[in-house]
Amino acid sequence: NYKMIEREGTQYNGPWQLHLRNIDPSHTVRESQQSLSQQTWWQNISYDNWGLDMDEKDWLQLDDLPDMRNLILASDSSGKSWLNLNTYFERKQQLQHIPKEKQYSYRHRELWIMLKSYIIHKNDLSGFIKWSSGRDYEGRWMPESHEFFSVFYREFPHHPAFMDQYSEYYGRTDWHKETKEIPFRLMVTDDEFAEEGNGYDHSLKEGFSIKLPAKQIYTDMNVRSSPIEGQYKNSRNEIIFLDPHIKHTGAEALLVSSTHFAEYLKLKDYAVVWTVLGEKQVLGGGPGRDENWPGRYEFSGTYCLDITTMEIRGYLHTKIYRIKDN
Repeated sequence: NYKMIEREGTQYNGPWQLHLRNIDPSHTVRESQQSLSQQTWWQNISYDNWGLDMDEKDWLQLDDLPDMRNLILASDSSGKSWLNLNTYFERKQQLQHIPKEKQYSYRHRELWIMLKSYIIHKNDLSGFIKWSSGRDYEGRWMPESHEFFSVFYREFPHHPAFMDQYSEYYGRTDWHKETKEIPFRLMVTDDEFAEEGNGYDHSLKEGFSIKLPAKQIYTDMNVRSSPIEGQYKNSRNEIIFLDPHIKHTGAEALLVSSTHFAEYLKLKDYAVVWTVLGEKQVLGGGPGRDENWPGRYEFSGTYCLDITTMEIRGYLHTKIYRIKDN
């Protein structure tokens, strides 16, 4: 292989490194149906308790959070059971008669929840639950997936273009090693394809992203990308993984068939755990935070799947009301 420009010192492996491939011929998506405000079956929780008759500080400390187990486990209209491996839930106080683009100029209340999941070895499960109890996930210090660009959608997961980005340098690895901060080997369950919008060729209406199962899980469970973007099927043509927001209005998510995933975990002697990080907060009303800023309410939790009963177990173990940013 030839080297690229000498000053870069980079091995030339293919044209994707030159950022010259402008149009991805492997998908037909022009825009996603992303909407954080839309109620959906795959985010089976809701929130609208804005407590407008309450002081902001009292509302922040009100223990009225949704049951996170209902965010993790969902059923579609046919009754099929799914596990939500990764998603972001957000609700905002609606300011009537205020244009959307101007709402941040007015004080309003918000709730957001970030759900992530990891594969660990089954014999580490009790230790992980004990270790995580009381731990605060604020700062997003746990491993997580990162969007990949300059790679075509269907080049995931084995094409050289994708494998060029499959390294710890890009935050990608099958198993994250034990560290002093996280004394367990774990695998992030998802990956994410991203396409930037506003190209000169107008092939996209807007940028979008699609959730995918992590490369190792994709390979282990022997799934393939469906002709419909965001769907990943097995050899029996059953949908095993799904990002529903590509075809249906709602929030981005990576769903997996509960029964198939439980079989996989049992076969591999693995367990799956979820981390929850979220905040209730008051935003808007001008630049910066004034002396009347009421603080914010942070919460963290850890959950796991009991593959015998198919129940989600866990709770929010850390709830902190902060009146300062430290």
